Amino acid sequence: MFCELKDLVPKKFAAVSPTSAHRFAILQPRHWTYNGNVVECVLRVGEQRYRLVIPWNKEPKLANAVCGLARLPKNGNWGSKYLDLYKVLEGIGAPIGPDQTALRHALAHAPEVLNRRSTVEQLCRLFGSVDIDLSCGTHQRTFVRLFGELLVDADIILASHLKQRLHHLIQTGDKIADQGIS
Repeated sequence: MFCELKDLVPKKFAAVSPTSAHRFAILQPRHWTYNGNVVECVLRVGEQRYRLVIPWNKEPKLANAVCGLARLPKNGNWGSKYLDLYKVLEGIGAPIGPDQTALRHALAHAPEVLNRRSTVEQLCRLFGSVDIDLSCGTHQRTFVRLFGELLVDADIILASHLKQRLHHLIQTGDKIADQGIS
């Protein structure tokens, strides 16, 4: 199910998604269970790339976050993908914007029970109502823009956390040569 984060947004939405202009720092997120329960990724720091191994028992929040990114399917239900990505940011205690939070509420709850005034106002501003119709082009573009913003935020914030622990997480072999990793 693995894919690069930049590939989570279809190319047809490149114009509305901030992912097309973002240079992702977290590359090749993967979850391995064969050699202990670890998560692995490549972290880009400037022009250098480091292969990191994140053990669940020592860094559970980071491991869970990278694993959450690794499990995001390239194809599939947009709503589920958004909620899973939201959980990644929520799990590391990252600040999440009001537009993204309102969208999460709309995806998780029936429109009839959305009663928080700020959530309803945000959704009406973004989508014209509390009902989101992903078959509608304008709703699709707004949704993909918000998803892209959330994905970029996840990359930036999680990469920052990983950089702080870089010397603890570098896999044997330290820096890796550019092996076609973009």
